Amino acid sequence: MSFQDEAQTESCGSEVDKMLSDSVEKNTGLTKQQKDFCLYFTRIRNATQAYLKAYRCSRSSARANGARMIANDNIQAELRRLRAIKNAALGDLCGDDIVELHMRIAFADITEYVEFASKRVVTMRNGFPVYVKDPKSGEEKLLTHLENEVRVKDSDSVDGALIAEISEGRDGMKIKMADKQRSLRFLENYFELNQMDSHRKAFENAKLDIERKRLELLASGEDPEGEDTSETDAVIYD
Repeated sequence: MSFQDEAQTESCGSEVDKMLSDSVEKNTGLTKQQKDFCLYFTRIRNATQAYLKAYRCSRSSARANGARMIANDNIQAELRRLRAIKNAALGDLCGDDIVELHMRIAFADITEYVEFASKRVVTMRNGFPVYVKDPKSGEEKLLTHLENEVRVKDSDSVDGALIAEISEGRDGMKIKMADKQRSLRFLENYFELNQMDSHRKAFENAKLDIERKRLELLASGEDPEGEDTSETDAVIYD
């Protein structure tokens, strides 16, 4: 999905984003993916994420190539031009930027920041592996159990504007995300006063998607209340 396609459903679907998309198309010196990279970077200000979205590659490739892309003279010139267009239309700290930031906070996906999985490991007791006897064969086997594993992603591959706090504690690294509930309240109040805002449709679609996922969890027998809805959002330990 290109930047223009996403603009139909995400918070980038504003008149300014259409203006930027139309403008970058006139640059015949860039490939389509380079143009998408410039548009994404203008919106999220993160080279790795912009490269991931534009090229749909691995994160390690995006991390290396995003840095090279941002150093390219032609790309830098296009980024300066696009930012100037956006600033001229909206101002350096415009209402549209604030709404977009709250949208990103309110609907942030924790998997963009951490990777987690379960793995089976040998059970240890007093520094020694535990053996149990198989009730059928009588053979002694190593006792194993499932252990959760969480890995925090590198700083250059996440949107730092959505992180409220990072600290190192006894249990490892702690990441506290920006306050989702505060942003949701801001957006609810904002759209009540600004019924025709271009972001409103994306906001309603995002809320509907959350409700759809909640109903799917209910139907599958899982507890949707297990999802985090606290004031400070997720706290992740590495």
